[in-house]
Amino acid sequence: MKTKLPLLLLLNCIFFTSFSQITVNLRPNVNQGKDALINSQTPTTNEGNSQDFACWTWTSNGPTIARSLMQFDLTAIPANAIIQSATLNLYCNTTSAITQLHYGSNNSFLKRITNSWQESTVTWITQPSTTSIDQVTLSESVSSNQNYLNIDLKNMVSTWVADSNENFGLMLQLQTESIYRSLILASSDHGDSTKRPLLTVTYTMPTTGPSDCITIVPNAATGKDAMIELRNSTVNSNFGNNVDFATWSWTLTGEPTITRSLIEFQLPTLPQGATMTSAKLSLKCNTTSSIPQLHSGANSSILKRITGTWNESTVTWNNQPSATNNNQVFLNASTSNNQDYNDIEIIGLVNDAKAANQTAIGLSLSLVDENDYRSLIFASSDHVDAAKRPSLKICFTLPNNHSEQAFSRNISVFPNPVFDGKLNVKMENAQGNTMEYFLYSIAGNKCKEGSLENSNSILVGDLSNGVYQLVVINSSGSRTVLPIVISNQ
Repeated sequence: MKTKLPLLLLLNCIFFTSFSQITVNLRPNVNQGKDALINSQTPTTNEGNSQDFACWTWTSNGPTIARSLMQFDLTAIPANAIIQSATLNLYCNTTSAITQLHYGSNNSFLKRITNSWQESTVTWITQPSTTSIDQVTLSESVSSNQNYLNIDLKNMVSTWVADSNENFGLMLQLQTESIYRSLILASSDHGDSTKRPLLTVTYTMPTTGPSDCITIVPNAATGKDAMIELRNSTVNSNFGNNVDFATWSWTLTGEPTITRSLIEFQLPTLPQGATMTSAKLSLKCNTTSSIPQLHSGANSSILKRITGTWNESTVTWNNQPSATNNNQVFLNASTSNNQDYNDIEIIGLVNDAKAANQTAIGLSLSLVDENDYRSLIFASSDHVDAAKRPSLKICFTLPNNHSEQAFSRNISVFPNPVFDGKLNVKMENAQGNTMEYFLYSIAGNKCKEGSLENSNSILVGDLSNGVYQLVVINSSGSRTVLPIVISNQ
């Protein structure tokens, strides 16, 4: 059984081009990697330790087809990261026991795997299913020992990062599985570390610092939303896993039906002294909905703040929570049947939630006029396409930032990444003045605070590995924001 090692063993290197852009190189070895070869000629044999990441069709005492599976651990990348690029390098295994290496018309596919598999048990018979969505084509090799560099996996990686439950890895297989053809690459089990697969991911975060914005995009695992339906047969039915976040008034098999939807966002903890300037909700039309008409009719709608409790897995029309008209937000009738509603300002509703000491904002979506026929069909957090899911962008400011740039030049931190649980902070020209510091998670939650004078150390061994923001404020109120990576052994 391969064990999950500390973050810095999984990340070959991590560096900042700016705070808003982070690059991670993933190059697992025999202990960290998860890949396997499967072979139709030995359909019940596991080859999880093969040094080949390969595919072929050949004859060896009869026809044989081989494919390969691979999965990268992406948990070091925040779920709300915006993937700018993701490239995979695969290297020919020139020391393979398969002596012909690349051969024949070996155009191949990298396909996204759609269900779970285990490196130590997977075989040809038990191989997982795949999808052609986001599949990548590898062209026919031009030499027997060609490397395949900078393979674009942005779409696959974006899907996996946004919803880790979708990350089952990828499968390498020939486009045409008839003899004779082969593509022989090296796996993470290869003895030469320079031959092992290398995945390079560059991403940005929705916020560039605690004085900017935080964007919340729940997925199927973290989201809380549900539809509720007024129809004789469904008033007590729960639709908590529906991919639609929608409202409509229609007839189904001749029976009048009214549908509303509920959603909840966890509110982030803002930095001390922050002033919220906006809270914008974006809703995307669910163009793949089973409701074929999508947006239809005079469908102006209302967003209200939920004031009662509800459970995603049990809420129904008959037990729906209460909602208030205070600061309710009206959505104009759609101008097309697939219109997205971006940047809906709901700061009044968020402020009301905070005033009520709520740590989350619950919203109900309903039609202004619940008479037939009209509909507004958005995607919910359960939608498979992360780009379609609802998002809430909260922006804020901090006071006294006029001299931030000059102040920031006098502060440095080391080591970064932090390996041993201690972050050193050096301040030039501090002149004995005490400064305040605050350490925030990437989601804006305050993790530590204290005072600094000249050169100091901050103990961070008790924090989880990941990306943080260090805010230092001097006596005049000027501040600097520094990116920190914690990678404790």
